[in-house]
Amino acid sequence: MCRNSFVLLAAVLFLAGCGGSGRDNSEEAIRQMISEGQQVKPTTRVSGKVTIDGEPGNKVMISAFTEAGGTNAVAECSTQPDGTYTWGTYVDGDGLPAGEYRLAFKRSARMRPGSKDMLEGKYQNPMQNDFTLTVVDGEEQTEVNYELTTN
Repeated sequence: MCRNSFVLLAAVLFLAGCGGSGRDNSEEAIRQMISEGQQVKPTTRVSGKVTIDGEPGNKVMISAFTEAGGTNAVAECSTQPDGTYTWGTYVDGDGLPAGEYRLAFKRSARMRPGSKDMLEGKYQNPMQNDFTLTVVDGEEQTEVNYELTTN
């Protein structure tokens, strides 16, 4: 119970400065996740910027997959107009659990499932590109930047 309380406290403190994006980031939502028995692992904040051909990558969806592969992303986030992003696992901006991840990128005019990828699928398969991320427990990472190209 102590570990869950710590995660709840950390999430609540972090969320005090976060804006909404449609997710329920309330203390009550986190408590419900814990009470439903969902495994809530400690997360570490990771943020950076995506550029495409040297320009800020607006509306890029980034998906993190375990190194072992799989078809379901363990976390997703999207870039702001200036190309910046912050990972979220349980709530926006809380970070990622420690581990090794392979990344996929998709850029759409609209951030909806089935939208055309303006990068033409070049970065959609995490097992066929070289983008990885290592998250070490408790070691916040900023300026984790990715340069994508359309060529």
